[in-house]
Amino acid sequence: MRQLFLKTFLSLVVCLFSLVVPANSSTPEMARELLEKSGLEVQIQNIPQMIKTSFVDGINKTGQEFPAGKIAEIADLVGRSFDPELILDYCAEQIAAELSDHDIRSVLTWLNSALGQKITELEEAASTPEGYRAMKAMSAELKNTKHSNVRMGLIQQLDKAMKSTEWQVETVMNMQVAQAAAIMAAAPTIDQIPVEKVRASMEAARPAIEMTLAEEILVGELYTYRSLTDKELKKYIGFAESESGQRYHTVIRKALNDGMIGSSKKMGSAIGRFINGEAEERINREIARPIQPTIGEVYPQRK
Repeated sequence: MRQLFLKTFLSLVVCLFSLVVPANSSTPEMARELLEKSGLEVQIQNIPQMIKTSFVDGINKTGQEFPAGKIAEIADLVGRSFDPELILDYCAEQIAAELSDHDIRSVLTWLNSALGQKITELEEAASTPEGYRAMKAMSAELKNTKHSNVRMGLIQQLDKAMKSTEWQVETVMNMQVAQAAAIMAAAPTIDQIPVEKVRASMEAARPAIEMTLAEEILVGELYTYRSLTDKELKKYIGFAESESGQRYHTVIRKALNDGMIGSSKKMGSAIGRFINGEAEERINREIARPIQPTIGEVYPQRK
């Protein structure tokens, strides 16, 4: 049940490794039910359009002139690299492998409650392109409104329980490094920048990234949960802070991180191959690769 403001993402370092399945692991069917009931299925399905829109907006903001046809072709590669079915398949595999039957049933009990369903609907609505535009339109109002100390405290407590801001900062930085490395690896004819230099640049930019995302995510949370009462927010926090809720969010964060990094790596590689003039068939094979777990960390994440 994580709110996804997935608009700024990019990636590297994907490898195969054996997954050790814990005792009493859950079934793929239960994992898929959890993804559906949590709203993650709808939110993940919205990722390609959100990423594609962000890419085009970013190009337009540069003020540079690009051939319209080329931008459309690259934007199509960007959207297709974030295949929602591949990301969902990977998330379901991780949930089934890492969460016990007991954990999933505990989470589903919450998701099937009246409040759980209400919150899922709010998060799904906010994750659509239309919801994002509505949130941006209300951004100034939400920032300028004097929210009560109680309300702000609850929003911050929820963010901390789900590690929303922390997760997005690390994921964005991971994706930036990964995309840059993937593009350079796939297109050796372009100017090569050492990955270490890219990492150093990202670390230097960390304070600005944290400040920008923290403000955006706070606005997003105020917008998404604006119709909830303080009492309802407290109940949501109670679930997020529970043992099953914590294990659930930990697994989901890792699975989504891998999914976004893997997709970003494919995006970077596809763009590099496109720049290199490689055949469309080869680019499509790159995009169609399934998501794999990351070994170690693409970017040094804070613990």
